[in-house]
This record gives sequence, C-alpha cells and structure tokens, in this order.
Amino acid sequence: MSEPNGTTPAVLKHAHKAFRLFIEHSEEAEYNVPITGETVTARLFRGKIGDIFNATGASNTYYSPIRQLLIDCGSIVILERGSAKTGSVVMVRPDSPPPTVEMIPPPPEDDEKPNVKSHGLGLTLARRLDRLEERLEIAERRAGGINIESALRNHESRLATLESERKDSK
Repeated sequence: MSEPNGTTPAVLKHAHKAFRLFIEHSEEAEYNVPITGETVTARLFRGKIGDIFNATGASNTYYSPIRQLLIDCGSIVILERGSAKTGSVVMVRPDSPPPTVEMIPPPPEDDEKPNVKSHGLGLTLARRLDRLEERLEIAERRAGGINIESALRNHESRLATLESERKDSK
C-alpha cells in the first residue's frame, strides 16, 4: 500500500528513524561555505549517510526514497557528498518537524509526468533522467552554445601551428 504521492508507510517510518538518528549524531559546528567563503554555524552530521540508513533497519532499496523524503521535507540539506574514503556533511534541521505525508510535494500533474510506459522506465529512473536533462541544459547555457570539443580541437590545431612556425623561425 502506498500514499497518494507514492511514498510507502515503510519509507515514512524509516525516514522518521533516520531523522532522529541524524539529530542524535550531529552537533553544532562551523561550516565554511565554499562558494561564498563565509563561515556559518549549523547543526552538522559528518559521516557516512549509509550508516544512518543502515541503523534504521531499512532495506537498501529504501535508502534513496528516505534521503529524498528528508530533503524534500526540509529536514536535512546535504552540503557535501561523501565518497568511499570520506564522509558526507549534512546540515540537520532539528527544529523542522519530522516528515509527514502532508509535507511531501504532490506528484506532477499528468501532463508533467514522463511517459513511463512508452519509455519502459521506472518512475524513479524517469525522474533521474529529467534531472539530468535539466543539468545538461544548464551546462549548455553556461557554455554559451559553444561546441567545446570543436573549440578545443581548433585551439590545439592553432597552438601546433604557432609552435611549428616558431621552430621554423629559429
């Protein structure tokens, strides 16, 4: 059984546990915001997010929906994603209420939903593809419509020509 927005009661239950664990394992600390260079004080969890989800007893398949639910509800903000060797930095907002079904953003209208059946994709994968398309559009706007590969090839060719001319002139 699932809620109207697709969140299952199990995901909601594990999200509550994860939120409590984030609060328990976080502390007030300073964080240097890389973009602005300013230092802010916030409640931070530093470590492996997977360890928190693992401690909830949730199945691995629930990790992503739990994380997304906590982010969507404003309970956590992932400041730095970790790797195999380093932990993540997560701002925990203990003053925010624990996630509830009412706090979850409604699903997109039918005309906004990807046509999952025609693509043969699961809804999660379709959402990920939508996000990738958005990121690609942003990257294209930042590049200003320039074909970067062609520009680099052209640049390399011109450098080689200049180097060749310089060698010939010596």
